[in-house]
Amino acid sequence: MKCTVDIFELEGGRRQAEYFGSRPLWLSYSALKNLWTCPAKYALANVLRLVPKTVDTRNFCLGSVGHACLERWVKEGNLSPGYMASIAQAEFDDNITKNVVIPLHKHDIYQMRAKAVVNAQAIEDTMTAYGLADKTLVSEGYLKVPLPGSDSAMLVGIVDLRVIEDGSIYDLKVTKNATFMDRDQLCIYCMMGEIAGYGSGRAGFIVPLRKERVVTMNFGESDYLAMLDRIHEAMDTIENGLDTGQWEANPGCSDCYWCGVAGLCAANRQLRYVEQ
Repeated sequence: MKCTVDIFELEGGRRQAEYFGSRPLWLSYSALKNLWTCPAKYALANVLRLVPKTVDTRNFCLGSVGHACLERWVKEGNLSPGYMASIAQAEFDDNITKNVVIPLHKHDIYQMRAKAVVNAQAIEDTMTAYGLADKTLVSEGYLKVPLPGSDSAMLVGIVDLRVIEDGSIYDLKVTKNATFMDRDQLCIYCMMGEIAGYGSGRAGFIVPLRKERVVTMNFGESDYLAMLDRIHEAMDTIENGLDTGQWEANPGCSDCYWCGVAGLCAANRQLRYVEQ
């Protein structure tokens, strides 16, 4: 079903679009993924910033705890066995006090807390088994580099792990779902690393809850050129959407029902009405 969302029809939409268009464009992998998945989602979430305050789902909570444990493990330099698991309960309790987590039943929080410990140990075991614990690591490193071919656009992102010795980059996925291992994400991160001057063209996903545990990929100039073409096409879509207010929607895509802006999206409401 083809349809569009007109952000100029929303309260303050035209003003916010003009403000967004007057500033340098910062593009992250997550923003680009929004655009490639559904331009209307990008318009609502990234241009108008209409996404409600972060609502932590159960899986997102456990993923956040896993990332927090890994970050502390690296930054504090405490690589002793069992350290991540020892801090997981406290990290979990801190997370649920700061975010909205809706349990499935009265025992769910207790089970999630126990799972957070298991996940943390699985992350640590993976880091050790694949020799990453023996490397010099930078965690949660912020990257901001100029986009080649643009006068003002920037590529931005937070890299979960960077290995100093060889410049390789890793992203942690605390999930069993393989769809989260998006090759585009690693390509963009590697390209950013190359622009920053320390990239190696090698990146990987740390997936401790899956049998692979670590998945690595290599990227080269042809990959970066193809990605740059896609990013510049995305910028054309953004420019047109800001000028006209019209953003193509992709209702019915796999993310549509769970989209963070579904309740604000006319295309999503139209899809539900048709299905009823």
